[in-house]
Amino acid sequence: METTVQPNPNPASQPNGIEVKINPGRISIYVVVFYLLVMFASSVLYIFIWEEFSVYNLGHYIGQHWGRGIFGLLLIIFALYILAGSLVTYFISGRSLKGIRWHCDWKSAGFYPSRAVPLKHYRLLLLLPGILLGVLPMLHGFCTGNATAYVFGIITLVCSTADFTMWYKLRPFDDEDLFQTGKNTYEGTVIRRNYAK
Repeated sequence: METTVQPNPNPASQPNGIEVKINPGRISIYVVVFYLLVMFASSVLYIFIWEEFSVYNLGHYIGQHWGRGIFGLLLIIFALYILAGSLVTYFISGRSLKGIRWHCDWKSAGFYPSRAVPLKHYRLLLLLPGILLGVLPMLHGFCTGNATAYVFGIITLVCSTADFTMWYKLRPFDDEDLFQTGKNTYEGTVIRRNYAK
C-alpha cells in the first residue's frame, strides 16, 4: 500500500499543516484479493466449528452465504455504513448540520465534517462504523452459529479496509491535532497544535 505524507504545497489555500492521503485505487486491489481469501478461510473455519467438515458442506455454505443474495447484503451494509458514519459525523461536528457535507465518488460515499475537527474525533469516525457493523456482528455470528451475521460482519470488515488504513496513517499525530478533510475522499490536512513532540 502506497501512502503519502508531505508538507502542504499551497499554504494560502489551506491551513498550514501536513497533508495526509491514501490511494484508494491501490487499496481496492488489495480488498478484492483479501475478500477472496477471507471468504474461503472464514467459511472453512465456520464449517469446522459449527458443522461436519466436508467439501460438500463447504461448497454448500459458500454457495448459500457468499453466492446468492450477496448483492442485497452489500446494499444493506452500504446503507447502514453510511447511516452509522453520518451519525458519528453529526455528533463530532457539534450537532450542527452546517458542519457536515455529503461526498460521493467511486471510492466512497457518505457524510464528512466540513470544518476542522480534533483528530481523536476523526479517528472515531474512521473506526466506529467498522467496529459496530463489522467486528461485533462477526463475533456474534461466530459465537452463536448465526452464519448470516458472521458473513455480514466479515463483509463489513473487508469494506472498511480504507477507513482502517486511513486510521493507521494518522497514528503518529497527537489526539489534539486538528484534521481538515480535503476535497477528495481519504485525504486531508493535519493541523499541529503541539509542536513540542
